Amino acid sequence: MSVKTEWEMACPKCGSDEDIQVAAMIWITLTEDGTEDNGGDTEWDNDSLCMCGKCGHSGKVRDFEAEPPADDEEDEP
Repeated sequence: MSVKTEWEMACPKCGSDEDIQVAAMIWITLTEDGTEDNGGDTEWDNDSLCMCGKCGHSGKVRDFEAEPPADDEEDEP
């Protein structure tokens, strides 16, 4: 399975779907020792910042939307 298959996302510049990074929001608790993850959902939307870890291209999630690969493309080595 790939990011393109699972999330329908790939870099619009280099085409990679190996390392797509999204700036997501989570709820945390601030403490005197730092922060704690509350274990809630990770949320993002089409306007969240997005970056390709392979080439560094950045934009919004909507810019990285891609069609899922055809069934025969998934089987290629």
